[in-house]
Amino acid sequence: MPGPVIVSVYDDEHKHPANGIKYDLWQINDGNGRVQLKQGTFDEKSAPNVLLETDQAYPPGFFEIVLYTKDYFEKINKDLVLNDSRLTLSFGTNGNDHGLFLSINITPTGCSMTL
Repeated sequence: MPGPVIVSVYDDEHKHPANGIKYDLWQINDGNGRVQLKQGTFDEKSAPNVLLETDQAYPPGFFEIVLYTKDYFEKINKDLVLNDSRLTLSFGTNGNDHGLFLSINITPTGCSMTL
């Protein structure tokens, strides 16, 4: 049985977890359509952040996570003006029995991701 997809979002600008950042999770169907699976907020209460359990309801496949970085960074620094309101990151799962850990590091101008 496939395992969980666990996500960690780290704020490289301020050197701490990006608690309070909002997200949407989408499943990509055959490259043609998107289905929103959930939306929420990453916070320390929900750590580790289990984004989803891949199983029959959410089979392995392709997903997108949308992070609302503009809202997050502007809450911390009111003087910061950002053009892009969100980051969209794509990833896939393959039915791995022990799950996946997705680590995302964000800054006001970009991000890096490790799966």
